[in-house]
Amino acid sequence: MQSDIVVYDLTVSKIWCTMCVNKIKSSFEGQQGIIYVQVNVMAERVIISFNQSLISLDQIKAILEQNNFFIVGQPRLINTDSNQLRRCQFFFPNSDFQLDDLKQIRSNLHQQYQGGLREIQQENFKYNMQSGQLITISYQPLSISAFQIKQNIQAQIQDKIPTIDEKEKIGSDPQFLVYNALLEKFKKKSGYQEAVTYRKFILAIVLSIQFLVFCSIMPHFDYYNPFLSYPHEESIFSIYLVFIFFTTTFTLIQFGTPTYKNAYRLFIKYRMCNMDTLLTLGSLAAYCMSLFLIVVYTLEGQNTEEETDCEETQMERIMNIIHDLESAGLILTVITIGKYFEGKAKQTIMEMQNQIFPQDQLLKTPTVMKVQVKNQDYDINFQESCDISLLEKGDLIVLEKGMKLLLDGVIVKGSVSVIDSICYGQDDRFQASMGTRLKSGADILDGSCIFQVEQVIESSMLFQIAEQLNLAQSERESKDFGITAMLQQLSQRFVVGVICVGLIVFTVWTVLIGFDIVEIDEYCVWCFPFERAISILVASCPCALGLAVPSVVIITLNLALKSGILIKKNTIFESINKINCIIFDKTGTLFTKVDHIESFTLLSKNETEISLKQQDKTVVKVKQFQKSLVMSDPVDTKRDIPNTEGKIQSNLKFNKTLSGQDLWAILGVLEKDFNHPIATLLFKESVQRQIGRQSTFVLTEQARQDKNGIIGNVTRTTDQTQFRCLIGNIAHLNENGAILEDYIIKKCQCLERKGKTVILMTIDGIPEVILCLDNKTNLRPEAKAVITYLRENLNKTVYILSGDSKKTVSSVGKYLDIPPSHQYAEIDAEGKQRFLKELKERNQEVMMIGDGLNDVLSLQQASIGVAINAKSELNLMASDVIVLNENLWSIVSLINLMNTALKVIYINLIWAFAYNLLMAPIAAGVFYGQGFTISPMISSTSMSLSSIIVVLISNFMKLIKFDPSQCHSIPRMQKYRLHEESNFQSDSYLQVDNTQESARKVNDQRNIMI
Repeated sequence: MQSDIVVYDLTVSKIWCTMCVNKIKSSFEGQQGIIYVQVNVMAERVIISFNQSLISLDQIKAILEQNNFFIVGQPRLINTDSNQLRRCQFFFPNSDFQLDDLKQIRSNLHQQYQGGLREIQQENFKYNMQSGQLITISYQPLSISAFQIKQNIQAQIQDKIPTIDEKEKIGSDPQFLVYNALLEKFKKKSGYQEAVTYRKFILAIVLSIQFLVFCSIMPHFDYYNPFLSYPHEESIFSIYLVFIFFTTTFTLIQFGTPTYKNAYRLFIKYRMCNMDTLLTLGSLAAYCMSLFLIVVYTLEGQNTEEETDCEETQMERIMNIIHDLESAGLILTVITIGKYFEGKAKQTIMEMQNQIFPQDQLLKTPTVMKVQVKNQDYDINFQESCDISLLEKGDLIVLEKGMKLLLDGVIVKGSVSVIDSICYGQDDRFQASMGTRLKSGADILDGSCIFQVEQVIESSMLFQIAEQLNLAQSERESKDFGITAMLQQLSQRFVVGVICVGLIVFTVWTVLIGFDIVEIDEYCVWCFPFERAISILVASCPCALGLAVPSVVIITLNLALKSGILIKKNTIFESINKINCIIFDKTGTLFTKVDHIESFTLLSKNETEISLKQQDKTVVKVKQFQKSLVMSDPVDTKRDIPNTEGKIQSNLKFNKTLSGQDLWAILGVLEKDFNHPIATLLFKESVQRQIGRQSTFVLTEQARQDKNGIIGNVTRTTDQTQFRCLIGNIAHLNENGAILEDYIIKKCQCLERKGKTVILMTIDGIPEVILCLDNKTNLRPEAKAVITYLRENLNKTVYILSGDSKKTVSSVGKYLDIPPSHQYAEIDAEGKQRFLKELKERNQEVMMIGDGLNDVLSLQQASIGVAINAKSELNLMASDVIVLNENLWSIVSLINLMNTALKVIYINLIWAFAYNLLMAPIAAGVFYGQGFTISPMISSTSMSLSSIIVVLISNFMKLIKFDPSQCHSIPRMQKYRLHEESNFQSDSYLQVDNTQESARKVNDQRNIMI
């Protein structure tokens, strides 16, 4: 049953500051059906969760529009609890389709795919500068595919097209479009409403110059006095005054009306005040003061016609009125100019994300060639063009040179050269062949292959990363972020406080002037209190405070992602500064994933196939497997003489109908749908061994992953024989009732003591295969330098936790200079979690770094959980940070970046508070006695500059180097690296593989040696 709880991602215009966030949240408070609202200030995005049975998306849209916020583009459903339903969307232009036609299409779809379609929705929509109807279809992908739905619609349209001109009909493009909401998020918004348009910006500049010339420059020259008072020297109603009055009125209508409406709605409906409130009060007060002076001076002029100094007096009166009109107009024009530059500065921040997810690259492959194959050798039968959003799991597509991959999957035939810079932050080129899994975001540089889709576009790694980045930028994640929480409380009270201060300043100056305590050297002494109050209102800037944190957060998140670090939660900005303990998991973290199967033992034939790496080649050797209680390593090639001491006779009844190739085929079928590194390795090896051979095994039912292995049933298609299979370690086999003889157990234990990973596979409870994986040679080359830097430069306490044997952990810890008291071996997932709890009870703040596969509990328990790879959805759920490039230097970079970001936030806050504290007494006229005051025009200019300066300070973060592996100022890094291999090779257990280093490891070495 479909859940009523949905989550939508909305792009909303006119979100400019923290007050806008408060306004949006307040507008939904008390609304029935609303669960939560998140607001991303910088990206102007809103993520809203609601119960669609109580409130509709149209109602939400109406609420936003009532508050002067407008949804741009199509709202995107980012989460649904609907039994893995998928959605496809099609746009039908009104020029080509009538509503009756669409009604008939919907009816035919329901009849054709009964049970497969869940819901069809239709709404008015504008796309590609055309008005039309957007049809959204929810369907069950196990029953039908989106591509079938599109073909059905095309068939219906073709049947209805009149045959007026067959020549025009042939080869014509479809009259409806596939709408992809995911890709649309990466497009530059053509309908995006900027805070200030370029036209308004130019108009504001022209009006500002006009005010400055006519109101501030010309009156200082006596030459222009006749012009200023023309035509009546004894009257204030000169052409000059009338011109300025109408210019100011036009300015208030053009630039003030939206501000006044927004301030009015915000206060009347939500009893809230923001910067618009201050601008409204300041500009209208100045304008009303000018009207008041016009009335007063007109009456005074009629009573003082006989005065000899009438001309001079009238000029003073005119200039007092002009001064207030100038203030009213310039307040709005200067703020408009400031908002324009502030928007441009914010735009440079958001362009960083556009560089990480470049539109031209992501949108260059909207369609691909979907293929149907003849056989299991993947020979192509036919191929046809298909939109990327219509592909389903299991579909086969062709990857060719120049394509950008937007899906996750595996190569089943052919090979290509690839760069995967988006998801893994690496620009090194590598070769991907049959069995290689590729993540979305990869660029195909050369070659061609057939690619099988494993994750559709909305579930692909690329779009999950983009989604997590958007969530990290949103306001909801920062509810525990101390600085942000403080600013939210402060911003809600700031404007009210400024208004109160303005009233106090007005009252104080009125009293001082009324009792002749202070003598004001101006013609209109009672105008002075109004000017001081207005200056207070327009000088104070809540936006500088509101931008101090979000601007830094956005830049930091994008800088991190550009370096291959995905930060999921902005709560770590403060918590990372408190971290004093860093815990490393061994396997998959300090060590890379196993990439080589050392031996394959077929127990039914007592044979072991050994794969040895020699001078960049893999040498395969077959030797006799000894069923002996005196254990020896079958891979040890120095012992070629069979050791028959203790030889025993096995009583196991092996399945003689299964060959080695059959067992590899079964391994591939069972491991295909799992993302564990060992599963990926076994699947890739199985695919490579099945080249030119048709597999005769299929899954009887979906295999499931247990704690220590996999359980599944397969069927042999030739005779429909079913086999119950177990793949895992000895503990997994014992837990599921497998029959294990002593010699097998002891052999496996012997290999495990040597630091090797042993995998067994049973068929119907009988062990058939023993796989040996050697992970001795995969210590990350940067591990020692990183741990040394963490201890000596950052003063962190480093621990190592592992489920491996004590000997293995001790050997690794000794090489990495980790004290024995900080080494913990033979500890399972629950034990790691308990250890982290103990550290927290001792008031230790812990960062846990694991592979995200068997460290889920500890990643969640830690103050900050860091996953060192992104090979599964589990990483995205369990961790706070994901290191996409799998380089341990990224841990150091993360800490340095976060510390730098926190310092920049404090600098922004110091500037924002200092500005308001300094400007308040100046604007209030405290220094009037020393001859130092500022006009409302200067106050509004300084307010705009304060916001611009905050954003510019945040942008300086781009110039800071936070990766120590590329820093010339750390001479010890080179020494660490030069002696690393020699010390490493002298260890009795650890060895370095110098012959099979991947392109990524080579790249890491180059970076460290810079």
